[in-house]
Amino acid sequence: MKKNNIVVFYVLAFLQGLVFYSSIATVYRLERGIDLAQMGMIESLFALFLIFMEIPWGLLCDRIGYRKTVIIANFCYLLSKVIFYRANGFNMFLAERFFLALAISGLSGADSSLLYLSVDKSDNQRVLGKYSMFGTLGMVVASLAYTLFLTEDASATALWTVWAYLLAFGVSFLLVDVHDAKNKAKPNIMTIIKQQRNIIILLLAAVLLTDSTHTITVFYNQLQYARANIDARYFGILYMLMQLLALGSGCLGIISRYISIEKIASFIFITCSGICFMLVFTTHAILSVVLLMIMTLQEALFFPILTIIENRSVNKGPRATTISCYSLLMNIFNMFTSPILGKAADISLNMAYVVAGTFCFLGLLLYLLWYNQTKGDRKDEGKLKEMGR
Repeated sequence: MKKNNIVVFYVLAFLQGLVFYSSIATVYRLERGIDLAQMGMIESLFALFLIFMEIPWGLLCDRIGYRKTVIIANFCYLLSKVIFYRANGFNMFLAERFFLALAISGLSGADSSLLYLSVDKSDNQRVLGKYSMFGTLGMVVASLAYTLFLTEDASATALWTVWAYLLAFGVSFLLVDVHDAKNKAKPNIMTIIKQQRNIIILLLAAVLLTDSTHTITVFYNQLQYARANIDARYFGILYMLMQLLALGSGCLGIISRYISIEKIASFIFITCSGICFMLVFTTHAILSVVLLMIMTLQEALFFPILTIIENRSVNKGPRATTISCYSLLMNIFNMFTSPILGKAADISLNMAYVVAGTFCFLGLLLYLLWYNQTKGDRKDEGKLKEMGR
């Protein structure tokens, strides 16, 4: 029965990717009573909500089980979309972000753990890669639906998103709980951090990479298009193309048959660092698009790899609380990296690329340090597998 969870999670990822208002989210908020400064304040509070909610959710998940946690978190997701649809003014948009933080922090230690435990270890690369792919597919469909049918009615985009999340909430009840027999230890945050201290290096490396790639491919891509003299009417087509490329995360299972996910990750760090520095000297339209396409694909591949490595690292202690600790640490690291990238961009776009490239390179060094420190653990795991055969 637990293998049915795989299909259920694919459906959930697709439905929760159907955020039909994503293309006009900023305009939607402006039209409903808040300005850019208020948006910035709300996003800052949203980041704090995430940090303070992570650990309590992890502890609750290990107490009540993964399935119940996912259902409750998806109900919070639904509430956030309903509030967004009805929102008008600062307080309601802040409430929307509060429930969104509840949902994201609730799912961060529960959905990946339940999916990971529902899959044979030999198949987790393929399944987690496809899980990421279905989420992206939902975003592509939502963007296409907005372009074709919903451009004239902003409220309709929010309402259709509510229906998608209502359906996702209903689908959540089809999940089957899986008990993690190896990790029954009582939750203790300090013990978890001591036991998993090596992975803190990996988490910092991951933040340096993902914050850089996300900032460039989502926020600075249009600035690069303009610098390369690409007409603004093509920006929507390029956005759709980048989303389609992110579906490449579904190929992780095929690639990992020939190359270990650890080696794939090191290649991603090297490639993204190189692309950042190449963008400093690039004003050619086609080359700019190609470089951003490659970076988008690399970023899409990295997220399921990180999820697999995080779950593999949990040999002792409660899984959900441990994964929540990881998310907490990454959110804290992100509070430092994002402002640095923003300050660099205030100076110039090239300075932002230099800082992002340096971040990715530092991330590579930290990743290699983590890789060498944990090499013995991977050898021991391999020996245990051979003995089991």
